[in-house]
Amino acid sequence: MPVFEEIENLTDIPRKLRASEAALLRQKLIGEAPESVLEVCQDISQLTLYLAAILDDRGGGSLTTFHSVKQNTRATTAIRELGLQERIASIPSGRSYTWAMQRLLSAQPPLSFDVCVLNGHKTWDASGFGIVLADLLLRPGGLMVFLDTQWSMSTSPYFRERPHLTQKFDADELASKPVALAIERILPRLNYDVSEVPEVPSMSFARKK
Repeated sequence: MPVFEEIENLTDIPRKLRASEAALLRQKLIGEAPESVLEVCQDISQLTLYLAAILDDRGGGSLTTFHSVKQNTRATTAIRELGLQERIASIPSGRSYTWAMQRLLSAQPPLSFDVCVLNGHKTWDASGFGIVLADLLLRPGGLMVFLDTQWSMSTSPYFRERPHLTQKFDADELASKPVALAIERILPRLNYDVSEVPEVPSMSFARKK
């Protein structure tokens, strides 16, 4: 059984992707045949496993990701159980993965990734800044992958349970879809071609020219 399919059976890891999203991600990345993938995130997750499994199943490539101090121990264990540790280079995210990305930008020789998968915080600030930093790390012709493009604070269970966190936001920002808005407002100005798959509206893809 391909490692990718084994991840579906790991019921003790919180799901990040629906089956349709995982299938589309696999299809896109196999078509890209990337040698280097960057996952922009605060911590490893089910998505990390999927990305590493796609690379492992095709027999090549490496994944750079981030982990928090209180990292997901079950996901970390699953990486070892599935034999994916050789595919993954995990960097401490610290206070914020955006600062960890600054360290990647400072690396010598300069780093350049074939694919960047944005799976970080979804507010406007985080989405917009994450795109700009990812663009600096993505090679010309590379692909950006976006998840949760339909997310908004107004419909987020997390923020609904913590209404005090939303008091500083204007009503239009609460109702907005920040990831989709960042894609629409920023990527064309950075010279990207954006594409979507109607059957999976929660994902978007952007090709760097």
